[in-house]
Amino acid sequence: GLHLQATKQPTELPGVKERWKFIEPTLAKAPTSFQIVPMIGSMGCPYTCGFCVDAHVDYPPLSFDQISEDLQFLLTKIKRPIVAWHDPNFGVRFQDYMRAIETAIPPHRIDFIAESTLSLLSEPHLKRLKENGFKAILPGIESWYDMGEKSRTGKQTGTDKVKQVADHINLILRYIPYVQVNFVLGLDSD
Repeated sequence: GLHLQATKQPTELPGVKERWKFIEPTLAKAPTSFQIVPMIGSMGCPYTCGFCVDAHVDYPPLSFDQISEDLQFLLTKIKRPIVAWHDPNFGVRFQDYMRAIETAIPPHRIDFIAESTLSLLSEPHLKRLKENGFKAILPGIESWYDMGEKSRTGKQTGTDKVKQVADHINLILRYIPYVQVNFVLGLDSD
């Protein structure tokens, strides 16, 4: 066999327009009218979680101009698209992402789903996500005893962390109607 390796993550990927010949037939096979278009805005990860394969990979965002073009293209193909961001930490460059969305499409023309971390989901960010049509968010809590920098809980653990995270999730629910939290089971710290 042949082993291929790159020195770093790619700096660009094919956009939605280029991938449309694959996306369209996949959406047509969806068993319901709930059709989701996958997008990604970054590679790697800025965090250093021991369980993550991307923890030691530099975090480069992809082109924000490409994101804007992809969103505009989607509006020519689907009346009311739903976009799921497949970045494990959507919003690391929050202002840039929001600008790319806001300059590309009218408010509430596309519904968005994103995976993120509690540390990125401050109340001002939540307000802006709501204004831009985000309907679901999947924050990674990861652990009740570790990963405090991602969950915005610092050194709190156990019951103290549960209470703080619960308050944060309730804050999110004031702005985003659907929340699914993610945990990693089996960490040494748990």
